[in-house]
Amino acid sequence: AQRMLGEAAAASAALSSADAALLSVRNGRVVSIVWLRSQILADQARIAEAAGDQARAEQLLRQGIVLLENAYPGTTALLNARGRLAAYYIRQGRAAEAKALYRDIVHA
Repeated sequence: AQRMLGEAAAASAALSSADAALLSVRNGRVVSIVWLRSQILADQARIAEAAGDQARAEQLLRQGIVLLENAYPGTTALLNARGRLAAYYIRQGRAAEAKALYRDIVHA
């Protein structure tokens, strides 16, 4: 909610705190929280993108994908995360990369 209200710094801090709390549960080895962590990374990526930090935004989106690839390969959660990266590519004018990702999603 804070991100959507334009409170980027507060949103980033809250997301970092939430991610740290999730990692503290059994040293981060609870597979069921991976999708939550991926969503946190996606939200942090939107904050970085809005701040103009495109490298960080892409890095965060890719981290979320890696988490899901390891914990939930072949799932809709993973396809959704890849779709978020493809949408990011479209917003950045990287249509060829987005198209390739979307093609992979459709054929999965």
